[in-house]
Amino acid sequence: MTDPNITPPPPDTSNRYKRYGYMYAGAGIGLLLVLMAWAIEFYLNAVSFSFRDVIQIHRLNPILLIIDFAPIVLGLLAYQIGIREGHIQEDRSVLEKRVLDRTAEIAESQERFRAIMNNMADGVLTFDESGRIFSINPAAERIFGYALDELDAANISTLIPAFSESAITHNILSTLRSDAKKGSPIHEVTGLRKDKSEFPLELTISEMNQGGRFKLIAIVRDITSRRKAEVELQKARDYARSIIHSSLDMIISVDQDRKIIEFNDAAQQCFGYLKNEVIGRQVDMLYDDATIGIRIHDQIIEKGKFEGEVCNKKKNGDYFDATLSASVLLDDKGQMMGIMGISRDITESKKAEKSLRASEEIFRSLSACSPFGIYQTDVQGRCVYTNSRW
Repeated sequence: MTDPNITPPPPDTSNRYKRYGYMYAGAGIGLLLVLMAWAIEFYLNAVSFSFRDVIQIHRLNPILLIIDFAPIVLGLLAYQIGIREGHIQEDRSVLEKRVLDRTAEIAESQERFRAIMNNMADGVLTFDESGRIFSINPAAERIFGYALDELDAANISTLIPAFSESAITHNILSTLRSDAKKGSPIHEVTGLRKDKSEFPLELTISEMNQGGRFKLIAIVRDITSRRKAEVELQKARDYARSIIHSSLDMIISVDQDRKIIEFNDAAQQCFGYLKNEVIGRQVDMLYDDATIGIRIHDQIIEKGKFEGEVCNKKKNGDYFDATLSASVLLDDKGQMMGIMGISRDITESKKAEKSLRASEEIFRSLSACSPFGIYQTDVQGRCVYTNSRW
């Protein structure tokens, strides 16, 4: 579709002028031939130049009629030559324009490719089957510490020791095709910097055929920082896990479907279940009444936490009272991923509390029946209890 805002170029009239120029030239040459033929005929017949003599000569020599049509014939022939010449010129102009446009597109594409290569965060290297390096981008120079001129005719094994010449020749191509089938083209290898220090690399290799020459393209990424972060994260996870499993309190976590995903050592000892016996099962199995677990879960979802006493059920069917403090677990995006509860068996403390209350009742009964006055003071000497004898 033509853009109405763009003014079309003026029509090219040069070819039209050329066509008519050829025609006029041909007609002129033909007319000149006619006049020359007439002049020769007049000269040979020694006649005067008049209209009657011209007619008489054409009667005697009919070939002159054919010659008289020469300007028209030559003009038409010249016109056709002009048309063909014009078409050739037009085709040449179109071809030249296409060549210029294609050259501009190629130059633009190359410039865009260079810009992408120069600004990529990943390193890009090209090398042949023998391992000879042809090019590296600025990111690869930074990763390995080399400039391109320092790697002139160098082998890829200088940067990636695993790529020995034999490995490239025999293993890389088969690995490439195998990876293409499996859909797993990323490898982890060891890179070697200019200062001879080793570091972990993530590597992707592809192949290309450039002008009949087979080449390999390697895209590399320095994953040193990621490896350090993973190690630190694993240390933090191990530390947190050791705290969880060494805790004297029961620590139990469930996912959003209320299925158990964490069951520490204290919980195993108290409930009598092994970890693998409860992981993936509903947490309701740990309550004396399943509806209690559902109510607690709903309260945590609504208020974000729960604190109180619950009655739990052991593997052997025994019940025990416990305090429970539970809250929502959030991921790094602030989305709920589950619930974690910390619980403690209070069976013994409740027994002690009951025994203490019984002892206090016995003491009060004895003091009330005693014939003597009995009183009790605190550490400051203030009286806190007296019996009825006082």
